Amino acid sequence: MTESQKLMPGPEHAAAQERDGIASGQRTDDLMAGLAEAWRTVLEVDEIEEESHFFELGGHSMLAALLISHCERAIGTVIPLKLVFDHPVFKDFVAAVEQADGLAGSLLPPLEPMGLDRAPLSVQQGEYLALERMLGVPSVNNMLAVVEVGARMDADALRSALDAVVRRHPALRTALRTQDGEDMQVIVPLDDVPPVPCTETDLGTLPPERRRAALRNRIMREHLKPFDMATGVMLRCQLFRNADAPDVLALHLHHAVCDGNCVGVVLDDLAAACVGRELPTADPEEPGHLDYCQWQRENEREMVETSGSHWRSVVRELAAVASTSVGPAARLRTSFDRSTAWLPASASRRLRTWAAAEGLTEFSTLGAATALAVGRVLKRTTAGLGMLLDNRSHPGLERTVGSFALSSLMPVRLDGALTSREFISQVQESHLEARRWTQLPLDVLLVDPADEVGVTPSDLIDVVVDFEYVYRMNRPGRLPLHVGVDLREMLRAPVLGPRRTVTATIQEDDRFALTVEHVDDPGERETAHALLAAAIESLAFFADAPDETVGRMADA
Repeated sequence: MTESQKLMPGPEHAAAQERDGIASGQRTDDLMAGLAEAWRTVLEVDEIEEESHFFELGGHSMLAALLISHCERAIGTVIPLKLVFDHPVFKDFVAAVEQADGLAGSLLPPLEPMGLDRAPLSVQQGEYLALERMLGVPSVNNMLAVVEVGARMDADALRSALDAVVRRHPALRTALRTQDGEDMQVIVPLDDVPPVPCTETDLGTLPPERRRAALRNRIMREHLKPFDMATGVMLRCQLFRNADAPDVLALHLHHAVCDGNCVGVVLDDLAAACVGRELPTADPEEPGHLDYCQWQRENEREMVETSGSHWRSVVRELAAVASTSVGPAARLRTSFDRSTAWLPASASRRLRTWAAAEGLTEFSTLGAATALAVGRVLKRTTAGLGMLLDNRSHPGLERTVGSFALSSLMPVRLDGALTSREFISQVQESHLEARRWTQLPLDVLLVDPADEVGVTPSDLIDVVVDFEYVYRMNRPGRLPLHVGVDLREMLRAPVLGPRRTVTATIQEDDRFALTVEHVDDPGERETAHALLAAAIESLAFFADAPDETVGRMADA
C-alpha cells in the first residue's frame, strides 16, 4: 500500500464524517432553539430571528445578566456575560456561545428550589436590620411607591387585589423573628395572613391649593410608621380620591423583603389583580427568595475568598487617589437636596443610536460621562463609581419579590488618549468585571481590603451612578397606573446614603434626564451642581464626537 493510499479515507471514514456532520448540525439546532427561548423569555417577545438585536429589542445591562443565566440553564454550560455585549445580534451570539462552550467554569453551585418556609436572613437583610438597631429609627428602611390611577379605583377591588399580591409573593408575608438569639425569616401560612392595611382618603373636600400638601403630609406620616415585622405583612396602602383629578395610590413596603426593582413587579401584579385577573401561584420548580437567602449564606465564605484579589486591586487603585477628608459624623446623611438637568432629545437619540449599535449600554454611557465629570470637577486621574445592581440574575427570580439589590464599585481610569466609543467600552468592561465579583454587599467585600490600606469603603466612592428603567405597567388587560407622582422633593426622612448620587432616566420625549442627589450643605451643593453640568456636557460630547478623544472633553 502506497503512502497516498494510506491517506485516502475509506468508506467507513466517510460514513463517520457524515454522521458527525449530522450530529454537529443537530447540536447547533438544539443550541439555537434553547438560546432563542431564553431570548424570548427575557425580552418578552414572541419571535427571535437571526438578525434580532438584543439592545434594540429593549435589552439593557440588568437584562443581560438575566439572559446569561437563562441561557446557561437552557444549554447546561457557563457563558461569559460579556458575550451579550460583544455579540448583541442573535446569530452572532449563538456562534460565540458555541465557540465558548465549556471554556468558562462555574465558581458557585447553581441556585435551586429547596421548598423552604424559613431561612436565615440574607447578608443584605442583616445589614438593614443592623442599621435600624444602630440608629434607633425603625422606619429607616421603609420604601415608598406613589402612582396615579388612570381609571376610577374600586376600593373593594383594591383590597382584594392587595391580598392577592401578598398571597402570590411569599416575601410580602414573611415574618422576621429572633429564634435562639438568631434572626430568622419565616413565611406565614396563607390561612394566618392578616389583611393588608389599606386606608381611603377623600382629598376632594379640600380646596385645590391644599390638596398636594395634604397628600404629602398623610403619605409622610404613614411612611414614618414602623412595620410590625413579626406579623408577616410587609405592605401597606393608601388610596386618595382627588376630585376630578386621578386617584393616587401610595404603597409602603419594607426594604428587607423588597427592593426598588421588585416594586415594579408588585405594581404590575396589583394592576392585574385589580381588574380581576388571577395571579399565577409561585412555581415550586423555581427558586424563591428564601432559597436565595439560604444559598447566599451557604456560599458566603467562598464568595468573599474568590473575589478577594479583585477587590484588593480595586481598593489599592482608588485609595491612591481618594479623598479621605469626610469625617465620621459627616457620613450620617440626614438631609438631601436634588437638582435635574436634561440632554436634548436630538442629542440623546444620536448618542443612544450609535452606542446601541455597538452593544454599549445606557448605563455604561452614563458611567463614562459621570467619570469624566469627576475627573474635571474633583481633579481625579481615576474615578471611583458606585453602582446599584439588581442581582436577580438567577433564572426564576425575575418575577420574584425579595431583597436582592446590591451595590458595587468600579475604578475608571481617565485616559485622554481614548475615543468616546473606546472610553465607554472601557467603562463597560469595568462594569462587567465588577458584576462578576459582586454577590454580597459592598461593605462585606471591601472591609478587609479597606482596613489593610486604612480607608473606609465610602472614602473610595466619588459618586454613585444609577440608571432607572421605566417599568412597563400600562399593559393591556390591567388597571392603568402611571409613575407620575414624585414626592421625593417633599420627603425629608433621616436616611443613610452616599455623599452624592447621579441618576439617569430616558423621558417619554427621548430627553436624557440627569438628577444629582447630594448632602444638603452649601459646599456639597456647589460640587454636585458642577458634576451635573459636567456630566451633561460629556454626554453631549459623546453624542457628537464618538471618534474624538475624550481628552478634549476632560481638558475643556
